[in-house]
Amino acid sequence: YKEVIFVIPIKLTTLVMELANRILKGQKQVYFVKPFNILEYQSFMRRAWLVMSDNTHCLEEAQILGIPALIMKDPSNNGTRQDQGVGTAINFSKVQLVDWMERLLLDAECYETITKRPSPNPKTQSIEQMMDLLFQNS
Repeated sequence: YKEVIFVIPIKLTTLVMELANRILKGQKQVYFVKPFNILEYQSFMRRAWLVMSDNTHCLEEAQILGIPALIMKDPSNNGTRQDQGVGTAINFSKVQLVDWMERLLLDAECYETITKRPSPNPKTQSIEQMMDLLFQNS
């Protein structure tokens, strides 16, 4: 999928870059960047179409922005629920990762269904809900 661009925030050490470049073998749609500060992170999230992470720290922002989040986990970790609002827990598996990526890229109904799932945290609101609250009080 030539239109898909991967941005990977990672510590840009020599060892990490050598390993990443060996594994990805010059993929042109993959960009490594230094880890984001909070403002860069929020700016990036507003432009993202999908988030993949190995932790759930991105879920609140993804929920607010209505962006699906694939949370990769170790198959032996049974503590992570499968669906957490816009988040979906998947195993560290190439097959499962490719399956979910293709599903979200090719099935607009699946993508929309995930973006509309309610947050498990009742305090998390979407941007539309926050805007409604702001304009109701003005």
